[in-house]
Amino acid sequence: MSGEGAGTASHAPQATFSSDQSASPRAAFSRWQERCSALFEVLPTDRFGADDFKVDVTSFHLGSMVLSKTSATGQRYARSPALIANSGVDHLVIQLLRRGGTRGRTGAKDYLVTPGDISILDLSQTMRTAAIDYSQIAMFVPRAALLPALPDIEALHGVVLRADHPRTRILADHLNSLAVNAPNLALADCKSVAEVTLGLFAACARPSVARNEFVETAVAQACVARIKAYIDTALADPDLDVDAVAQHFRLSRRSLYRLFAPAGGVAEFIRNRRLSHCFRVLEAPENAHRRVIDIAFDAGFTNEAAFSRAFRRRFGISPREARFEAEADRIDRRSGAIPGDWLDFDRWVRGLRV
Repeated sequence: MSGEGAGTASHAPQATFSSDQSASPRAAFSRWQERCSALFEVLPTDRFGADDFKVDVTSFHLGSMVLSKTSATGQRYARSPALIANSGVDHLVIQLLRRGGTRGRTGAKDYLVTPGDISILDLSQTMRTAAIDYSQIAMFVPRAALLPALPDIEALHGVVLRADHPRTRILADHLNSLAVNAPNLALADCKSVAEVTLGLFAACARPSVARNEFVETAVAQACVARIKAYIDTALADPDLDVDAVAQHFRLSRRSLYRLFAPAGGVAEFIRNRRLSHCFRVLEAPENAHRRVIDIAFDAGFTNEAAFSRAFRRRFGISPREARFEAEADRIDRRSGAIPGDWLDFDRWVRGLRV
């Protein structure tokens, strides 16, 4: 591994990762799994095993987004509820496929990506995908950077912008140009270039949200954003439920369900936000002294047994196991069991802010 955090003080920070710099393909695959662990669980495919693994990645930190160029042999990616909560990452990943192919599943929806297509993944939702020998350009973007232009951002999960559409070709040309010019991009220009890129993406993706009919009007989109913000500020209130939200916004239960159908309804959205909040609190070292039940009650839960069942259903582990695994991970980091080059990239992705 070399080049993590490299670049001059006047240019965008650059990071590289290559399987050629590991002792063997299997060793490279192991380190690649570690490097990707905040984003995806990575597994070999039936056709490409760990002994056949090859990858070359160059990434650039552009302030409010990370741009990566990747060429690799086939592999499978998955994002489970436990990984979603444990990683603390809920960015969007926008991927331009240049070579190869990808098949995936998001919720109940299957999708296929072919060269020239641009696919969109929401890291706050589950997914699994398999890629054959491929090359791509990817953007990692904090969702807050896109929410003003795309309030119903969850609807984009698994959307594929097809290569034969003019909007896709315009965005693809921009991403290809950005990948070529990123090594020489002045640090002072990163913010403005990222803003232009995200604005172009929002303009190209917005019609796809409309076609999916998750939200039908600009007024409804703004309403969804306000409701989500309200829920996030009121999680500690045990009386926060569908009726409370409906009364606060003077909406019918039917209207609320229609607006929140992509999230499984308002009640499901509130429960999942509470559970994710508890997971983050449990894994924080400054909360090690706090009782699990106190953390649950502070997030609006009223019954310890019900909280534990819901937590295990969503994340596959108990609240106490989540706390134990977070502490074990911190010990691995302090001892050097997790390599420093991966920690740099991990810091980039986790630290993305608007």
